[in-house]
Amino acid sequence: MPVYSPPNRVDEILFDMTHHILTYNVPEHGHTCIEIVVVLSGTAEQFIDGQRMNVYPGSVFIIRPGCMHRFLEPKQCEVCNISCAADLFRAMGVDLSFLHNREALFLSETGSCTLQVSGVLFHDIRNLLLRMFQVYRSESRPERHIQLRSFFSMLLILLAQAWTPRIERSDSRLAETADYMDGHYNEPLTLDQLAKRSGMSKNQFLRRFRQEFNTTPIQYLLELRLKHACTLLEQSDLTIDRIASVTGFCDGNYFIKLYQKRFHRSPGKDRKRFHEQ
Repeated sequence: MPVYSPPNRVDEILFDMTHHILTYNVPEHGHTCIEIVVVLSGTAEQFIDGQRMNVYPGSVFIIRPGCMHRFLEPKQCEVCNISCAADLFRAMGVDLSFLHNREALFLSETGSCTLQVSGVLFHDIRNLLLRMFQVYRSESRPERHIQLRSFFSMLLILLAQAWTPRIERSDSRLAETADYMDGHYNEPLTLDQLAKRSGMSKNQFLRRFRQEFNTTPIQYLLELRLKHACTLLEQSDLTIDRIASVTGFCDGNYFIKLYQKRFHRSPGKDRKRFHEQ
């Protein structure tokens, strides 16, 4: 598999930046640096070291050196990519311990990370990236280096706000199963499948899951689907039926009913409310 090095470098910290719309599948590849991928619009699927992840507006991927990834089935997927030093904070000469373990988000030895940003934070990050790319393209601007370094530092702080360090669970089997549900929420998962994946009987799985997460596996899965649907209503132009489909609801009417029960508003009213803000 190909492993790419940045073709350009702004300095020893920030290497290069691209802003484009994916119209084709991106073959599996890796990087010699950290790559920060921010999805601004559209949808796709991404595989990171063989793990499939859904991509939609507000998805952020921090790809570590040596990790292999690829994009499949992009649909008007607008993406910003930023390449930066693998030993980022050593190169920057800063200490982010005040972020209370969030500095691990940018350390190359901690593994690749996935974030989902929404609302005001998403709009702030999107606007910052677009301004940053304008400056990046203006190579003749005398203050370009200083502005890019300032924008990049702001981006790292905003991304850190969106990340919550993983809570250690008492049962690693349940933690792994919950992680699987997080990444495959739009698939037709059943209790039998999830129990088998956790290595438990169905009754044992139900009991232990409720003890660990204070909810049932099905309710946990529905909450994931509704959360992602809410994000798509705010940040995409997909129809409500299409949002229901891509978030794992086979029936659009069932999705609308559950959405109204959960948020006390219809998806259509929420979409109108989001777009009026």
